[in-house]
Amino acid sequence: MESLREKLFTLQDTAYRDFSAPLIPNAERMIGVRLPQLRQLARQIARDKGEEWLSEMEHRRDPLYFEEVMLWGMVIGYARLSIPDRQQHTAQFVPHITNWSVCDSFCPRLPKRERKAWWPFVLPYFQSKTPFEVRFAVVMAMRNFTDEEHLDDLLRIYSEIRQTDYYVQTGIAWAVCEAFIHFPERMLPWLTYDCPLPPEIYRKALQKITESLRVDAPTREAIRALRSKARK
Repeated sequence: MESLREKLFTLQDTAYRDFSAPLIPNAERMIGVRLPQLRQLARQIARDKGEEWLSEMEHRRDPLYFEEVMLWGMVIGYARLSIPDRQQHTAQFVPHITNWSVCDSFCPRLPKRERKAWWPFVLPYFQSKTPFEVRFAVVMAMRNFTDEEHLDDLLRIYSEIRQTDYYVQTGIAWAVCEAFIHFPERMLPWLTYDCPLPPEIYRKALQKITESLRVDAPTREAIRALRSKARK
């Protein structure tokens, strides 16, 4: 592990670190390694050591650098694992997510054939008291379950979350925006008439929709009107 840490410091870019650190609250102990280099290193670890390395990470008790946590999550994604094993390693990793960057980089787009097995795994995290565990569930759901089968359940779940954490709320707003982009005819009435989202999340979701280039201009104007009404 020490040789890996030494390797990370050989890849250090202090200018990149100084630029990135203020953008990622709670990203403590940042070395300053760019993502393409981390991904390349993660692929090598997954290929050469895989599950053995993951087990070692799960038993570490020393403070980790930001990049070590990122690598941990990336190796879970790259390693050749069965679905149950990947879920087991994911369950060990999720409590170590402390910032939006690790969360959003970790959450994968699952192969369609695997999604049925992951839905019951993700669901309990929506009920967590830990903000980034909830954001993990939201981002996983947004990337993998924003579909006809799950949309109604997701909208109900998003509306029932009462976390006041900024990164949970922005995650839900992002997910609602994605749902709108994929299902505008269903989402516009939902947003227009007695939307059950908490007001703070509702306003954030409308803002994200108006900022999206994947929404046509007339629709953005309609959402801006809702946003103006919501401010009153």
